[in-house]
Parts: sequence; C-alpha cells; structure tokens
Amino acid sequence: MGNKRLPGRTFILASSIILLVGTAFNVITAIPMLISSAYWDATLPIFIPWSYWYIFVLVSSMYTLYLCINGIKFCNVPEKSDFLFTLGIFSLVIAILVLGFNFVALGIRIMGFAGLTMPILYLVGAKLNVRYYEKGEHVRSV
Repeated sequence: MGNKRLPGRTFILASSIILLVGTAFNVITAIPMLISSAYWDATLPIFIPWSYWYIFVLVSSMYTLYLCINGIKFCNVPEKSDFLFTLGIFSLVIAILVLGFNFVALGIRIMGFAGLTMPILYLVGAKLNVRYYEKGEHVRSV
C-alpha cells in the first residue's frame, strides 16, 4: 500500500459520502414511520404491510452504513478492492429491490432511478480498483 492513488478512489469515496448522508436521512425518517406503521397497515390496502417495508429500510440502512464506512476506509487499499466490489453488488441489489417496491407502491417515478446512481458509481470505482490490483501495478517499484 503506497501513496499512489487508485483509479477508482474518487468514485468510491464520493459515493460513500453521499450514501452516508442518504442513510442518515433514511434512518431518521424510518424510525417514526415504523412506530406509526400499525395505523398505515390498517388503513392502506397493499399486499405488503408497511411495517415490513420500514424494517427493510432500517436493515438496508445498516448495511449501507457498513458499505460507506468500508468504502471510506478502504478506497485507496488495492487488496480490499474485491471486497468493496462484492459490497457494491449487494448494494445494487438492495437499490433494485427498493426501486421495485416503489414501483409497486407508487408507480414509475424518475427519481426512483436516481437511487441506482450511487451504487453504480461505487461499483465502477471498485471495478477500476480491481483491474488495477489484478494488473499488479500496486507492487511495481520506481
């Protein structure tokens, strides 16, 4: 691990920081909604109870928090690029699940696709770092 910056560092770092802010917002809004979800479950006709949705939001927020901390910590560590890529894949799967639920609950919305942007940027950065690591450029000396 040298002082050389990895090619995907900026993608991972920027998307991690933005996801961290979004995760904080999700947790702040999901906790009161989880408390009031018994009312929503009784009044709104939907095939998945709202309380399940808010539990999913909290669990996925905890995962995203883990993703962001590791992204910020290991964005410039070539040995961890495979690990970050795997985390990014799971993050993209969660984002697709959220998009699917929003489609069922609210219909198609352009902003729903914006939720895919940060996991995709995270994956791009991790893939750039994986390629860099596989080429062995991190072990070459001057």
